[in-house]
Amino acid sequence: MKTYNIYADHGVKGLESFADDRGTITDIFYMSNMNHGCIITNQPGAVRGNHYHKFTTQYTYILSGTLTYYSKSIGGDEPTDVFDAVAGDMIISEPLEIHAMRSGADGCVFIAFAEGPRGGADYESDTYRVDDITQ
Repeated sequence: MKTYNIYADHGVKGLESFADDRGTITDIFYMSNMNHGCIITNQPGAVRGNHYHKFTTQYTYILSGTLTYYSKSIGGDEPTDVFDAVAGDMIISEPLEIHAMRSGADGCVFIAFAEGPRGGADYESDTYRVDDITQ
């Protein structure tokens, strides 16, 4: 798992923020090839994921609320990595990385982006379910 916060980590991957009297435009990607994006809403305590992708890199961008994000390598004996995400955080799960998430006490809204097959008719074509890693 890799992470960055679009508000705190300006300059990461060329990200910039532009402000004037109308408001602000803040990059969340720069020079990335995305194949899919969707908005996901979560009730408090909801668990999603517990899967991996063989070919897809998944980006999870937190819009509101909080989320505990879990990840680990397939077949690895190392403990599960845990990251407590807040609005503005981007979490990147690369191919062959098991990932799962649990919404915080107020729920969570995030956008999931994918480089690789993920949306429409391909929604489950590169998704491989595993036992719960959030325990």
